[in-house]
Amino acid sequence: MPKLTKHVIDAAEIYAAEYPIWDDALLGVGLRVLPSCRKGYIVQYRAGRRSRRRMLMPK
Repeated sequence: MPKLTKHVIDAAEIYAAEYPIWDDALLGVGLRVLPSCRKGYIVQYRAGRRSRRRMLMPK
């Protein structure tokens, strides 16, 4: 996967299903592209044994 730059974020295509684009440089950080043309950052981390994801949507 690519490094998340402004060019990669702007060029992300919209599909019928949501999909993530993970950053190569930062482990657990990515971009979530939704079918509603919205894009938001996601952070995946571990809390104990469970893996968690948080989505941060810009306004």
